[in-house]
Amino acid sequence: MLADQASRILRLASQSIDPAGRTFRIFYAVEGDWAVIPQKPFLQYDVVRYESARRANNFTLPIGNATIVPGIQPGPNGRGLIQVLFPTVDEGKAVNFNYTYRTRSGTLKTIYGEEQQISSEARQTGGKSWAVGTSQETPKPYIFIELPSDAQVNNMETDFTLNQLRGVSFRAVTVWRDRSRWRQEAITTHLTRASGS
Repeated sequence: MLADQASRILRLASQSIDPAGRTFRIFYAVEGDWAVIPQKPFLQYDVVRYESARRANNFTLPIGNATIVPGIQPGPNGRGLIQVLFPTVDEGKAVNFNYTYRTRSGTLKTIYGEEQQISSEARQTGGKSWAVGTSQETPKPYIFIELPSDAQVNNMETDFTLNQLRGVSFRAVTVWRDRSRWRQEAITTHLTRASGS
């Protein structure tokens, strides 16, 4: 890429590449043997159907997409767990989400502002160690949404809705040369509404 300092526009060095629909990762480097790499989750994720994600690109989720694994896993204290999968690049980032579920009395209730870190590590739930994604799928980073004790979700289409899924973390990785060896430092923080996220 070529950077136009005056207009602050990046231009592709090759005219044969069509940028439409492509995702670019930008690496900031400077003179003096140091560099800074910013890492941020997507601002607002689109939740795509699981079967569509499974058929497309050998279950490779595009950036900015997430998908809900069908079915409810048995969790601690008898509560159900709903698993949401993310693109591999979102490993270690944090998301904030709202969801609506059906209660045992038949009413719909909404939970606001839950937050979780996306991870690909297996987790202990309900006395079992769950693999990442599902046992048949390629490992993917994920979160578990633990349903409240009054939830009765029999049909994922009508009894549960993931209303909002937003990225809320920001990580900056700095790499520099210290004499004969390279050093690395990473700082993670959370974005707030005031920061324009």
